[in-house]
Amino acid sequence: MSSGRRFNLFLNIVLIVGAILTFVLFGSIKAQPQDEFDFKVDFIDVGQGDSVLVSFDINKQILVDGGPDSGITDKLRAKMPPYDRTIEYVILTHPHADHLTGLVAILDHYQVEKIIETSAESSSFVYEMWQKKVEDKKIPVEIVDSRRIENFGSGAQGEFFWPDGNIDGLSLNDTSIVMKFSMDGGKIMFMGDAEQETQGKVLDGGRDFESQIVKIAHHGSENGFLDELMEKIQPKYAVISVGKNSFGHPASSVIEALEKLSIEVLETIKEGDIEFGWNGSEFIRQK
Repeated sequence: MSSGRRFNLFLNIVLIVGAILTFVLFGSIKAQPQDEFDFKVDFIDVGQGDSVLVSFDINKQILVDGGPDSGITDKLRAKMPPYDRTIEYVILTHPHADHLTGLVAILDHYQVEKIIETSAESSSFVYEMWQKKVEDKKIPVEIVDSRRIENFGSGAQGEFFWPDGNIDGLSLNDTSIVMKFSMDGGKIMFMGDAEQETQGKVLDGGRDFESQIVKIAHHGSENGFLDELMEKIQPKYAVISVGKNSFGHPASSVIEALEKLSIEVLETIKEGDIEFGWNGSEFIRQK
């Protein structure tokens, strides 16, 4: 066989193999079923810490906190499409390590389009790393207060209830962002680690707190629960993000108070990742 014929044969084989691989790759992508829900929320099991992924409008994501270590990156790889390396919004409720550390790792693995946080600062090494990475990557940062309503697009919005003005002198827990995410009638209340006194001030604001799901403050600690505010939220589900700890989280008194209000309590330490999808009228438990 001449060298020219051998080359043509080799070229044909390459083209055939390429066509087969293209068919397998794109055929498998098309064969993937459409997700049943356009709006989902995943309370991610990160151990003793917080991280919540809100997904909507096909491939838009909001990540609220990142947990105590880099394990969140593995979690997101399993939850986001492999071709999607962008997180539209990252919200840091407050700069304690069990909420912040994972976000530092996120900046190394994903393109973050915008960060929402408070003016609270920390002297910790992980917070210094966070600030440096955000600055180096030139990510836009928005400092919020209780008068802010953020439009995330596609009808999704965040209504911020706290912090309210000057946070000087407050503990880091009490600088936490308290906000309600809503889309198409589905509402989720995020409490950060706000403690009772701060929750009382939020309640005094007289806003509309009603939500189907609430992320309980401070891993279910006794000082992170206020009955009067919970009665205004009127949730069907209360999610407690908690891992093994020596603090007594979640407090039995908090569990009892929630059950007395006929609220279904879900703990990440028992359930693992806790996932819901919004069908237009109610949240459906997926996991």
